[in-house]
Amino acid sequence: MSHILFALLAPTALVVVAVVAVAAWHRLPGPTGRALVALMACAAGWVGTSMALLFAGNSAWVVWLTQATQVWTSATALAWLVFALFYADRMTAMARVALAVLSAEMVVFFGFLATNVRHGWVWSEISFVRDGPFQFVDATPGPLFVAHAILWWLVILDSFVLIVQRTRGAAPSVRRFSWLLIAGASIPAVLNVALILGLWGPERDFSAVGLALGAAAIGVGALRGQHLSIRPVARSVVVESLPEGMMVLDRQDRVIDANPAMRRLLGIEGSVIGQPIDQVLTPAQAEAVAAIYGEADGRVEATVEHGGSTRYYDVRISPLGERGDRLVLLQDVTRRRRQSQALREANEALQARNGELDAFAHTVAHDLKNSIQAVVGYAETLRDDDLPPDLAREFADVVVQSGRKMNSIVHELLLLAGVRQADVAPVPLAMGPLVREAIARVTPALEQTKAVVHIPRSWPVSVGHGPWVEEVWVNYIGNAAKYGGPAPVVTLGAEVRGDVVRYWVDDTGPGISPEAQESLFVPFSRVTTEAIEGHGLGLSIVRRITDKLGGACGVESEPGQGSRFWLELPAAPAAEPSAVLGTSAPAATSSAPA
Repeated sequence: MSHILFALLAPTALVVVAVVAVAAWHRLPGPTGRALVALMACAAGWVGTSMALLFAGNSAWVVWLTQATQVWTSATALAWLVFALFYADRMTAMARVALAVLSAEMVVFFGFLATNVRHGWVWSEISFVRDGPFQFVDATPGPLFVAHAILWWLVILDSFVLIVQRTRGAAPSVRRFSWLLIAGASIPAVLNVALILGLWGPERDFSAVGLALGAAAIGVGALRGQHLSIRPVARSVVVESLPEGMMVLDRQDRVIDANPAMRRLLGIEGSVIGQPIDQVLTPAQAEAVAAIYGEADGRVEATVEHGGSTRYYDVRISPLGERGDRLVLLQDVTRRRRQSQALREANEALQARNGELDAFAHTVAHDLKNSIQAVVGYAETLRDDDLPPDLAREFADVVVQSGRKMNSIVHELLLLAGVRQADVAPVPLAMGPLVREAIARVTPALEQTKAVVHIPRSWPVSVGHGPWVEEVWVNYIGNAAKYGGPAPVVTLGAEVRGDVVRYWVDDTGPGISPEAQESLFVPFSRVTTEAIEGHGLGLSIVRRITDKLGGACGVESEPGQGSRFWLELPAAPAAEPSAVLGTSAPAATSSAPA
């Protein structure tokens, strides 16, 4: 009777496992869904072989198909373990090794099973039993069969344990599905136990059919809830690939977990599990992230010297569980910090430029307005009034003087903006001609103040951009003439200082206080209260030129001792004093007022 019942149920079982396999293949992507497909395939092989055994024609086929049933039984148990490992997220390297060992055991067992007639270690005795038209094997288990059965029952129980562990901390829907898996897999297990205990009789094993019923329950639950496709990503995928450093500490500040990113950020090689945190961190790191010691919750920014450079880290500490463990997340924010610093510096530069523009609006516009008013007023007088020749000439001189002042302001503003934007290639400079050209440009100021200028016979060779360096000389010499006191003596000089050449202009003026020197090279700043023509652009141009050329500028002065304004430029390679670049003897330029 049991054979007939099995013959009626087996085709239905085959259809069920086939439907579950096809549905899982199309609707459950990922390794767990594929493992379910493999489990259904093994179940189909088990049911199909058991069904074929009903129609075996002779004893040899009965033995062969009975052995094949044992193969599919073990393969189904192995597929169930693979499914449980993937579902419980426990497919580790150690688990793969265990699967390889179990697979090897299966191959060895099947080899002994196929050669059992020679040794009888699997089945110690075989007899054939007939029940009407059906014939089956009644075998007495040998030692290898008992050992093999015990091993694979342990495998099945371990699979159940893995699924039970999956329910811990899971969502209610996941827990329900996990218990459904256990219930479905328990059906063939209970039927197999019944067979072993003799409850079903020795002639027919309904475990394969029971597995099909369990497969139906598993398949319906998996397909309806999509649990096998939406379950959380494995820890090894999430935690191990996190770009943030992650470390877990226990209440005794021992490391109980750390991902590769944390070990990389801290420069740690090898495993740190179980080590006290103060032995894992360097003294500098420990000092920087001292907040993690005993801290239950918090956030700090740490600065660590690592590999000769400064790195910045965002450290977050959070409580983890009820045992006092702490989760420490470490994120390298060096790039963000540097970008923020660059943005801050750019903002400061923009504010400085806006400050220059404000100074231009208040200072230069005022000077231009005065000059324009003078030009318009005197020009209208010259046009409308019949003036004596001498007075008309005097008015015309004022117009010319005001025009020159406006031209000078515009020239210096354009130069100031041009130096900021231009990019030049420094070349060796013929300093003598540059100095002579600068003196020629400030000759009116020298003549007006009866200044005397002394220049050396030769100049050290430096590198720079000729038109810009000429502007520096014009500013320095012109200022010395204007601020050098009555009948000023202006002395130019130069010397080589290592890999730079320092040039200077000395005057015999009243000197400059240390407080006033600080603002000398600031745009639109003047430190004198005398009614001397000027608008405060000259020395700011000098600063911008020397910075752009990789040099420096400054002043040395004491009240009552005169002043020395200097600039430094990079020395030319193999530079030597040249008598060709500045051949004029010490010169004096003086003139009485016109």
